[in-house]
Amino acid sequence: MNPDTLDSLSPEDREAVLSVSGEKLSRLFGMMMDTADSAGLEDTLAKGDTVMEASAEMIEQAKGYSAGLEAAWLKKAEKKRISDPQAALDYYRSQVAELGAQ
Repeated sequence: MNPDTLDSLSPEDREAVLSVSGEKLSRLFGMMMDTADSAGLEDTLAKGDTVMEASAEMIEQAKGYSAGLEAAWLKKAEKKRISDPQAALDYYRSQVAELGAQ
């Protein structure tokens, strides 16, 4: 939610929004995506199609594509209320790695 909009809410409404967003919502969405991914993989294999792991080269190529997106996000974040965009991105990556290991 836009920070200004969130700040404009009453304390009760703000708490209601925060109680069903953030990490809780992210975990729910992640579980939904895992379920959909599993169903898609099962369907693909049931149809006899082949699924392969991405090669290291393909992963590096994908990282190259996303580098431009990250640079654009960092510039946008500087204009928002994010005091240290690079630290925020680094923290995000560390959380993804940590949660992915669970």
